[in-house]
Amino acid sequence: MSYPRDFYFQASSGEIRGLQAVNKFGSNPDVDIASTPETIWSSGGLYTFPASGGSISVVSSSANDTAAGTGARTIVVEGVDENYIEITETFTMNGVAPVISSRNTWFRAYRAYVASAGTGEVNAGETTITLGAITLATIPVDLGQTQMAVFTIPQDKKGYIMSVTGSILRTGTNRSSNIGLYCRGNGVKRLRYEFTVETTGATTFTKHFKSPIVIDEKTDIYLNAVDVSSNNTIVFGSFTVLVQ
Repeated sequence: MSYPRDFYFQASSGEIRGLQAVNKFGSNPDVDIASTPETIWSSGGLYTFPASGGSISVVSSSANDTAAGTGARTIVVEGVDENYIEITETFTMNGVAPVISSRNTWFRAYRAYVASAGTGEVNAGETTITLGAITLATIPVDLGQTQMAVFTIPQDKKGYIMSVTGSILRTGTNRSSNIGLYCRGNGVKRLRYEFTVETTGATTFTKHFKSPIVIDEKTDIYLNAVDVSSNNTIVFGSFTVLVQ
């Protein structure tokens, strides 16, 4: 018996040669009126894109995240080098002592996750990935995966943004947030789409683009909470991009 094949399933599974489906999602746990705009990622504040590449450092806030510990034992980091070529590196954790990349020159790191763990099954402390003084990514405690709506289109590729989603947590007083989808390339930042979510109406918004937003190679894509109506607002966001 044969079954109909879904295009997105085929893209995600690698059945369509040269096409990759990427979902980037993140949350910012505390956005205040005076601090906006803030990027939707777990570290809070505006995301900083490095101007040059180098070695990255991976460190935990817990001594249990070690090669033989109960927490995270190895962490995989994904990103691109200075030529925007995709790279991946596995780091064996050493608790609160930083582990330095040994074989790659990193320029962007847009995803990291726990690849192996002890009896705790996940990272015991917050994992921080830095390039010099710049924080590239964090894995919040007990989540095992970065929470960052940030991505970079590799060299010789094009991106096609298929959808974008945003939401806020319904807590206390009525809240709202404007969320912007931005692209950054060739020294230019550009707003590509903007929408509002609010607790008095729809707390979640999703937009599927019938005509995808086309993104050139070497372009950063990210979501910002442009503004919020109340302090301590928790903002979530995600986007799906096909890379070819």
